[in-house]
Amino acid sequence: MAMRVEHHPLDAAFAALLANGLDGAGEALRILVNEASKIERAHFLNAQPHERTTERAD
Repeated sequence: MAMRVEHHPLDAAFAALLANGLDGAGEALRILVNEASKIERAHFLNAQPHERTTERAD
């Protein structure tokens, strides 16, 4: 079974900026907005992805 390795989204955003300078700003912004969307979705649903609880709002 493959092991899933979690990476912090800020690390990926910093890496895009460090590797490409301001040309990496679009990729860094995409990463940060995607992470913000995941956080907002978890708050709205009252559950993390793939989590099934009685409090889940969907």
